[in-house]
Amino acid sequence: MPGTPRGAVCFGGPLSTEPFVSGTRFAALLGQGEVGPALRDELGQLGFEAEATREHYPVRVWVETTDAVRRAWFPSLPPQPGFAAVGHRIIEGFLDKPAGAVINWLLPRLTAERAVVWAPRLLRLGRPGFDQMVTTTMKGERHFLIRVADDGPARQPLLVAGIFAAGLEKMGVQPQVTMGEQLPGGYEFEVRWEV
Repeated sequence: MPGTPRGAVCFGGPLSTEPFVSGTRFAALLGQGEVGPALRDELGQLGFEAEATREHYPVRVWVETTDAVRRAWFPSLPPQPGFAAVGHRIIEGFLDKPAGAVINWLLPRLTAERAVVWAPRLLRLGRPGFDQMVTTTMKGERHFLIRVADDGPARQPLLVAGIFAAGLEKMGVQPQVTMGEQLPGGYEFEVRWEV
């Protein structure tokens, strides 16, 4: 759109400079579960229309959608395991998409350690620039500290930790995720696993 500021997106209404996420995230998430009438109505009220998906959505819609999905699909789980389960759905859904074919090809060729180091680049596929916000530090054998510099509206520590765990499970290991400090400018968590 001529004259549109960098990063601004028009969502069928007034010009918005609100941060946005790719519509492919929604396809990855919702392609792996039953979206019944009640959830479909709630998602519509949040700003997501399943019948007419868009290329981009405001971050607020993504955050609220993941929470609605967690409550609908995993009502008996507390937030951390519930978001871990949502993370699994996102990983499975992404790997079923054409872009995920490259990752499916790559996964058997990587060690779990290498996958953790590459994870920030892979996360960029769903959120441009996210790779610059994630750092991984090896603390020991099969033990990493993940720091995410994120204090914006898309801050979802439990979901990001769940996505890391789901990715490692795809590598054939059983990860343990321990949430760390929630810092003013971000958050951290530790990932360990046994082979």
